[in-house]
Amino acid sequence: MPSTTSGLIDYFSDEVVVRLLDYIHAKLVPGGLALLGNFRPGHANEAFFMHALDWPLTLRSEAELAALVQSSRFRDGRSAPKMRMFSSSSNA
Repeated sequence: MPSTTSGLIDYFSDEVVVRLLDYIHAKLVPGGLALLGNFRPGHANEAFFMHALDWPLTLRSEAELAALVQSSRFRDGRSAPKMRMFSSSSNA
């Protein structure tokens, strides 16, 4: 199954994320998979990222990510986007 992944959207405005989703939608083959990662609000290291590392991130909730997907071409019905939130050692 062809796929694409991006760990960049933490750095992008909502408008840029929607444009990226539109681009991915146009390039993704039928049945393909797009994986997007974003740190969520309340992350255990949020203060450390923002203040100690001066690493500004745009934190988004599952609802905020879903709204971005619905604002993109993925809403067209060609594919039914599935949102899955998960935890890992880097995104608890």
